[in-house]
Amino acid sequence: MRLLGVLLLAACGSEGGGPDAAPADARVPTGDSALARLASSMEPGSWAELATDGIDQAFLATGGSSGFILGYAESMRWDPVSARGFYLGADHGGSYRFIAYEEATNAWTVLPLPPWYSNDGSSYSDAHGYDQIAIDPRGRRLFRRPYNGNQVHVYDLETGAWSALPDPPFAGEYGSC
Repeated sequence: MRLLGVLLLAACGSEGGGPDAAPADARVPTGDSALARLASSMEPGSWAELATDGIDQAFLATGGSSGFILGYAESMRWDPVSARGFYLGADHGGSYRFIAYEEATNAWTVLPLPPWYSNDGSSYSDAHGYDQIAIDPRGRRLFRRPYNGNQVHVYDLETGAWSALPDPPFAGEYGSC
């Protein structure tokens, strides 16, 4: 799974603004973690593999078209406060997953499914990620808008509890992406 190690490094060191952007100095791992050591050894524009624990359990054996969860989304959001990256998504027809990478342990974890997710076999409440995820590291919240609706779900990064924002005024209109 070399691609996933590359995706992790890209997510941790990615540029970009917006509401989910951390301060520039918080995007680059520091310290003595495996991720920080690898990142500090790399030249700009280079690629490297990061061997991690739990990566197969987190990303593979989900069924669906490809058998892994990155089929319809590539975005992971990095929390510089906890040094964790978060991802939600599924392949077409595959099992939905909420996963996290923790820099301190260099390991992936499958987190409990959000309480708002459902799959009755004929429809999904949020199967494809379509990169509809944002993070507010200062406010300690992760935001998720499922591809098939406008309800925004909020994950409290401190407690691990999900809640929802009020419905937007255009609640009946949404795009698939």
